[in-house]
Amino acid sequence: MDASAVLLSGGLDSAVLAAMELERGRTVWPIHVRAGLAWEDAEAAAIARLLQTPPLAGQLAPLSTLTVDMRDVYPATHWAVVGDAPAYDAPDEDVYLEGRNITLIAKTAVWCARRHIGRIALGPLAGNPFPDATRSFFDAMAKAMTLVRAHALTIDAPLAQMHKPDVIGIG
Repeated sequence: MDASAVLLSGGLDSAVLAAMELERGRTVWPIHVRAGLAWEDAEAAAIARLLQTPPLAGQLAPLSTLTVDMRDVYPATHWAVVGDAPAYDAPDEDVYLEGRNITLIAKTAVWCARRHIGRIALGPLAGNPFPDATRSFFDAMAKAMTLVRAHALTIDAPLAQMHKPDVIGIG
């Protein structure tokens, strides 16, 4: 059976992604990456509830929580560290977290290498404007991580052609 490490935040998109991976017959290894950001305790609580609720309850491999602290990169006053998010209508550049997907993918790729898992799935949606949420970025990261681990790795974003209403409908 195929296996996927699924980056899980506890939100709708990652929950739907995990369920979709299960429906495709994959063993799903849920991964939560903590980077020292303000919302991670809330994510962990949501993940705990999610893993106890059908359709995911008892269906996934054990949750792994990885840590890669970014508070030495982002200033102590950064909105993501403090927890004071920009307004909903703020420009994209105000909410962009530099290095976010590099961090998530690199740490998860090492975790996968230790377990011989060749696939990472994460859940950016259509319209995501950030350069580290593109197919070309994921392909480049997969190539780099494959070279590092000398074992093939793919990085997939199965929701990348969907908008939030599509994901809500699936959910």
